[in-house]
Amino acid sequence: MLLEDKKQFIDEFKERLIESQSCILTNYQGLAVNDITELRSKLRKSECAMRVVKNRLAKRALKDIKNDKYEELDSYLSGPTAVLLAGKDPSAAVKIFKEFADKNEFMEFKAGVINDNAVTGEQLLRLADLPSKDAMLGKTVNVMNAPIQGLYTVLSGIIKKLAYVLNDLKDKIEKEGPAEGAEAENNEQKPADTEKKPLAEEEKNQEEDKEKKAKTEVNAGKNGKDSVKEKTETDRSKENTKDESKEKQEGDDGKEEK
Repeated sequence: MLLEDKKQFIDEFKERLIESQSCILTNYQGLAVNDITELRSKLRKSECAMRVVKNRLAKRALKDIKNDKYEELDSYLSGPTAVLLAGKDPSAAVKIFKEFADKNEFMEFKAGVINDNAVTGEQLLRLADLPSKDAMLGKTVNVMNAPIQGLYTVLSGIIKKLAYVLNDLKDKIEKEGPAEGAEAENNEQKPADTEKKPLAEEEKNQEEDKEKKAKTEVNAGKNGKDSVKEKTETDRSKENTKDESKEKQEGDDGKEEK
C-alpha cells in the first residue's frame, strides 16, 4: 500500500469512527469470503458496517482522534482485526456478528467503545444476549402502559356497571310509570276528597238542623193550637158559669120580689 493510500485510509477510517461514535474490534478469523459478504450485507441493513483493517494503520487513526477511550483499544489491535462501525443501535451490530460467531469458534469480540464507554469482549457478549433496542423499548412501553391500561380497564368496568344500572332504572321507570302516574293522580284527588268530605258533613248537619227546626215549628204550632183550644174551652166554661150565676141571681131576685 502506497503512502498516499495509507494516509487516505487513515483519514477515512478516522472520519467513520467519529461519525459512528461506536467502534467494536473483532477477530474475523475463519470466515470465508462468502460469509464476510453476507455479514456485511446484514450489517448494512441495520445501518452498520464492517471494515477489515491493518492494525498499524488503525492504531494511528485511533491516536489521531485524541480520545482516551479509543486509545485504550491500542492493546487489542493484534492478529486478524475487523472493526464494526455501529449505527444508532450498537447492539444490532453485536447481535449480527454473534450469529456468525456462534457457527465459528475462531470469531470473537476483542473490545470496543460504545457511546464513549469502553467495553470488554465479555461485556459485548452479554450485550448480544440482551433483547434488541426495539424489543427493550417495547417492553418499557408495556411496563409504563400497564398501570394506565389497568386504570382504563377499572374505569371502563365502573362506567359499564353504571350504564347497566341506569338502563335498568330506565326500564323500571318505563314499566312502573303508568302505575305511579295513577297513584300520583289518586294522591292529588285525596285532598279534594278530603275537602269535599267536610262540605258534605256540613250540608248534612244543615239539613238536620232544618229538619229539627221544622219539627220544632210544627210542634210549636200544634202546641199553639192546643193552647187556643184550651183557652176557648176555658172561656166558654167561664161564660157558662157566668150565665148560670146570672140566671141563679135572677132567680133569687125574683123570689125575693114575690
